[in-house]
Amino acid sequence: MRKKGIQIIIVVFIGYLTYYGKMANPNNMIRFGKQRPDTAGLTAKHKVEEEIVDSLNIAERGKNKMILQQMRFSEDSVRYSFELYEKKNGSWNLIQKYQNTKDKISGLDPRMEDFNGDGYNDIAITTATAARSANEIRTLFIFKKETKRFTMIRNSENYPNLRYNAELRCVDAWIITAGCSTVFLKLTPADTLMEFAEVSVEDGIRTSYEIDKNGKMKVLKKEKVSEDHEFERYINYKPVKW
Repeated sequence: MRKKGIQIIIVVFIGYLTYYGKMANPNNMIRFGKQRPDTAGLTAKHKVEEEIVDSLNIAERGKNKMILQQMRFSEDSVRYSFELYEKKNGSWNLIQKYQNTKDKISGLDPRMEDFNGDGYNDIAITTATAARSANEIRTLFIFKKETKRFTMIRNSENYPNLRYNAELRCVDAWIITAGCSTVFLKLTPADTLMEFAEVSVEDGIRTSYEIDKNGKMKVLKKEKVSEDHEFERYINYKPVKW
């Protein structure tokens, strides 16, 4: 009888711990990916402001599906998340989850396209806002066929208006300030973007540069341009071409 009584007490105690755990974290929320310092509202109720489901344009078309969400936890706490699925034997199997914080103003506005020329569609998600609305700030995720997972490009938010440059087989960014710059970028094994060239226009002068691995800029050419070419986006720097 004493042994049976001990068993009953243990069952009740485990039940209490389970209940207490659910009360402490009512949404049973799992945190994925690299978090920014903002941790407010991790266990708070949230509202799904936007949800996008795609199986036609993401990664390996028709074989992958993504569910992308924007969630608001409070006035100042907004996050985005995605779940990546792979189709096997006619069923969708979850293979990756990711979550991170973003700005509280913009929507997701995802761009699903091939950013590295490997034939698989990557994704660039709006995660911040710039002082100039012409500069779209996105976090780039590259789909790696070896792992069949998305990898975040860690400094992609530093380069607005990203796109794949088929001419040079690289990524380029278009930065609009008082003037305008096209920056040519390589994807590195460290999952970052590295500058290797630039064409900038300011005060009617167009300058093309090469940039070495240490960030040192070498001027290739300087020339005057007319007003109608001051805000061109370039596809090559040697020779300058748009």
